[in-house]
Amino acid sequence: DRWSRKDIPLPGPGDLSGLRYRIEISDENVIWSPGFRVSRFDYGGGKWRSHVAIAGSPYADPDGSTWFARQDGTTLRIRSDGETSHEGTPWPVLRSRDGTLWSGGAGRIAKQVGGSWERVVSTSDTMIVSHVAREGGLWFVSKSEVVNIHPDQTVATYRSGDWPPGVPLGRKVIEDASGTLWFIPELIDNVNGHGILSFDGSSWQQLLFADLFPKRKFDTE
Repeated sequence: DRWSRKDIPLPGPGDLSGLRYRIEISDENVIWSPGFRVSRFDYGGGKWRSHVAIAGSPYADPDGSTWFARQDGTTLRIRSDGETSHEGTPWPVLRSRDGTLWSGGAGRIAKQVGGSWERVVSTSDTMIVSHVAREGGLWFVSKSEVVNIHPDQTVATYRSGDWPPGVPLGRKVIEDASGTLWFIPELIDNVNGHGILSFDGSSWQQLLFADLFPKRKFDTE
């Protein structure tokens, strides 16, 4: 309801190594800047800290922890009491509305049951991103495959060809107020030449920025 100012101290040597222009602020007031090295600033502690060999943006777990993908294929979980590496938890991870932890990775989608992983779906590609829909369904996305696990555990799988051919997905998923999902494809020579794809539950549509806004470039990251 009002603006406030917070002075952030200058980071130390190495804290901005690989720093990108994008920042993300978690519910715990921690500023994350994903890159080859993730830089974070904790309002409470008032200090910068770097985490090396991190790939991509964080996942804010409803349990209060933050997950990152490591470049070696493992995941890093950071909590207020420290950080732990999870070799047996492939990226991406998400937590369903009932509190169950899910994991994607290569060849399968699994959920954690009693401390071990139980395969729910076999996949033909490596899952890259995930999303929990407003209605509670889970979405796992690779470049060539999209898997939707409904709240009743039934599964719908979509593959390249269901959407316009030659468009590799797996960069990001966004849900709008109507429940339509928007998929950000992989870049072509650092430019989003594939535009953006939408799925309303029954049909796929492709929106090309070049058709709507010629002579302009957009960053959909």
